[in-house]
Amino acid sequence: MLSPRLATASTGTVAQIEAQALLETLTQHFSEIHSLSYTVERTTQGRRQSSKERWFFAYEAPGFVRVDYQYPAERHLVLTTNSLYEYIPTLRRALRTDLAKMADKDRQATIKQTLSRISLDGINPANFQEMVSRTTSVTTPTQAPNISHIAGNHPKFSLELDRQQKVLLTTDIYTTANDLLLHSEASKFIEASPGFWYPQQLDTRYLTEQGFVTTTTIIRDITINTPLTNTMFQFSPPVHVTLETR
Repeated sequence: MLSPRLATASTGTVAQIEAQALLETLTQHFSEIHSLSYTVERTTQGRRQSSKERWFFAYEAPGFVRVDYQYPAERHLVLTTNSLYEYIPTLRRALRTDLAKMADKDRQATIKQTLSRISLDGINPANFQEMVSRTTSVTTPTQAPNISHIAGNHPKFSLELDRQQKVLLTTDIYTTANDLLLHSEASKFIEASPGFWYPQQLDTRYLTEQGFVTTTTIIRDITINTPLTNTMFQFSPPVHVTLETR
């Protein structure tokens, strides 16, 4: 705990109200993004092996997504209002999933599963309501008045955020046994668009059945609220490639 002379702290209900306001400000800030694109290089190191990935990501509201995997294998995903297209050149196969015919629960589960591999944990605190109910304190160091620390229990967690730039700095999630489950740290922020700060590096450490895995994610060519080309979210199978539908 920080010394009272070095920080101001709120506890109990007051802390929960402050945490709600802080995290709402961050998520609302991200909701103002109507287009986003970047290139990612991720290195993953486990106990026995390491791997590298590279992909391009583009998003446009209300829910259009394009992902072009470049390494270790070429693969393309295009998500539109009612369809999900997947194309793997080496297999000469393209697949269209008809999302319109799915129940909403199944639709969301399909999208989440498809995009989980490219998730960048530790940037947008989108699902924070349950954390607010477990918040026990909100602390602001007097020497860094723009930084706030949110802590909670059952199970334990902590968040550090910059209120001025409206970004998450660190995230720590623990198991019910108070063992570290996930640590994420964002750094090298740039103002990618007026008023929008985005990290160029994410370092994470998370627990798996085989032990801890660490990842370093480098984010480049970040653009926010810049018009994207009209063909970005269109997909037509190349010649001699059959488009299957499910």
